[in-house]
Amino acid sequence: MSTITAYGQKCSERHRSLSLIDPKHVSLALLAVIGLSTVSASLAQNLSAPTAQQTEWKLQQRFSVTWQGQGLGAVLQRLAETQGISIWLDRRTDPQQAVDLRLDDVSLTEVLEALVKKQALGFTMLGSVVYVGPVKSSRELQALSRQLHESLKRIPSSTKKRWLRNDPSDWPRLGNPQTLLAELLEEASLKLLSKDLIPHDLWEAKQLSPLPLVDRVVLILVGFDLTARISADGEACEVVPIKHPVAVKRNKRKAKRPKPLRRPARKKEKQYSLQLQNQPVGAIIDQLAKQLKLEVVWDKVASKSRDRRVSCHVKNVGLDELLNSVLSPGGLRFQRDGQQVKIMAE
Repeated sequence: MSTITAYGQKCSERHRSLSLIDPKHVSLALLAVIGLSTVSASLAQNLSAPTAQQTEWKLQQRFSVTWQGQGLGAVLQRLAETQGISIWLDRRTDPQQAVDLRLDDVSLTEVLEALVKKQALGFTMLGSVVYVGPVKSSRELQALSRQLHESLKRIPSSTKKRWLRNDPSDWPRLGNPQTLLAELLEEASLKLLSKDLIPHDLWEAKQLSPLPLVDRVVLILVGFDLTARISADGEACEVVPIKHPVAVKRNKRKAKRPKPLRRPARKKEKQYSLQLQNQPVGAIIDQLAKQLKLEVVWDKVASKSRDRRVSCHVKNVGLDELLNSVLSPGGLRFQRDGQQVKIMAE
């Protein structure tokens, strides 16, 4: 069983009713909180691809979790989706290891700390990405990043800009890290040397929030105990083994905790309340799409669940939480890019 509860939200799936539903009679209490502004398209994009500051702010948000026998990979994927952050699980970490954990009214940072401690792992931040993996690598990751950033200081500024370009990344299931890294560098007109040092591996599909190219290189290589050496002109990078011990800046605190941050200056997100019981999830989504002007696409598998009935009661939540509250009880999930929503089976 896996449950994530935020802001007192409670949702459950009910038995199918014999009566048919008329979308006009669906009780959708979509009440916009007075005085709050509508979410702009740019804000929606920022929520789906958080900056480093936004990620640190999200790490302070409080909620409750319950996991019983869930695989670590599935737990982290669920956290990433529901909390709107990007999590990188090191390839050396078994994603199938079972997680049994219950926490009430805690921050996302506290959830991650408890989770990695229970699994004998570590976590750290690299830009907007949360890295989870071996304790040693979690301590060294930022230092490896600093080493490469330092080497960029001596190369021409025009080339440096290519290394520091802040872009998101994604790749399909069964991607080969050799090929993925070579393609990332090729897109920036850069060369990859000694790529044969990267062992053959096949990765699951992945979406990564915006991160400088130099840090994406660090993330991909660290799981092989490798890093990169950037050439003097900056036009190429060579794959090399990590030289241990890596010089790590020592902090008085055992673990890095995000400093208290003010919420990034932006328009306030429009909030909604929704109360429904034993209604077809497809009809609910159709009604939401009509009222909120959403472009909704169901994939082939998810469309078979449109008649599944769900119950939900949420109050004063954002659009992503609203959609999750309706879809999750029906065994569905979603990806959102502004007003475009894709619904998939879990």
